[in-house]
Amino acid sequence: MELLSSKGGILDILNAQCSAIQPSEDKFVRDLQKDHKSNAFFPEVHRKDAKDSFKIWHFAGPVQYTVQGWLLKNSDPLPETAGTVFGANSQLPLVKKLFAEELKSEEASAAGAAAGAGGKSAAKGKRKDTVAAAFVRSMKSLTEELSRTKCNFIRCIKPNPLMRAGLFNRAYVVDQLRCLGILATCEVLKAGMPTRVTYKELRGALAGLPKPTLSLFEGQPEEVLIAASMWAFEVPADAYQLGRTRVFFKVRQ
Repeated sequence: MELLSSKGGILDILNAQCSAIQPSEDKFVRDLQKDHKSNAFFPEVHRKDAKDSFKIWHFAGPVQYTVQGWLLKNSDPLPETAGTVFGANSQLPLVKKLFAEELKSEEASAAGAAAGAGGKSAAKGKRKDTVAAAFVRSMKSLTEELSRTKCNFIRCIKPNPLMRAGLFNRAYVVDQLRCLGILATCEVLKAGMPTRVTYKELRGALAGLPKPTLSLFEGQPEEVLIAASMWAFEVPADAYQLGRTRVFFKVRQ
């Protein structure tokens, strides 16, 4: 992700080349090779492909990309008269709204051309967003949203093949659960230790112990107090396991 979307990454270099006075795909590849040749996820390509290709080592393995047409695709230019054709002439309010910015830009360009070089320069002051820039912005927004979210996976089970409300077909549902691996997962959880309680939670539950008892464990790791408590309450040793931050219990413990 850092190689692709960070400042100085592949997409940033692509945007910079699109903004250059004389953009060049050859220069784009040379800049990539110069800036990222020491990156482990940016392996070298064969010498014959070095002019217009580069590689990225993805999770599944290395993938080679050829940059032919990238600058044009990234700039994503619309026809010069798109704003007039769709923004001014369309009878649909949504289409007019979508092409309002293009129409303003075309009108400003026309006014600038009529006024001379000064007006033309002002009309070209605002650059259109590139495809890569929009993608990076969208990806960062998604990443921030996911970091604020607790993800849960929901499996949808059809209660019957007829799609009728209030009708529950037991065999049909069990077959879906079996095919989805839910039944096998439940068996694994039953055989394993599905109940997990953090040391912090257990420490809070043990806060009512006599102070002289708690003082014996001052300065000790939390798992020492938890292990001693399990022994004191005669919890079978094979019914739980101590992890780094929590205790794992077997079913019904």
